[in-house]
Amino acid sequence: MEEQTKWVPAGSEPEHCPYCSSSNIRINETGSYGSCDDCEGNFVIRYFKPKPQAKRSISREELWAKMRRAGL
Repeated sequence: MEEQTKWVPAGSEPEHCPYCSSSNIRINETGSYGSCDDCEGNFVIRYFKPKPQAKRSISREELWAKMRRAGL
């Protein structure tokens, strides 16, 4: 079985095994490796920084159009 990489957001830990989706996993002390107790698969844990969500504002005309469609 080829070792898989599990990508998770920085500051969190994986919740499921990448092989069998079991939540019965163990993570080593450094947080860089994990293993599944059910399927006995080993995986590497990598962390990524999530992109911030862009806030989109709407114009006054768009707001009024949405309110008219909603019947307000």
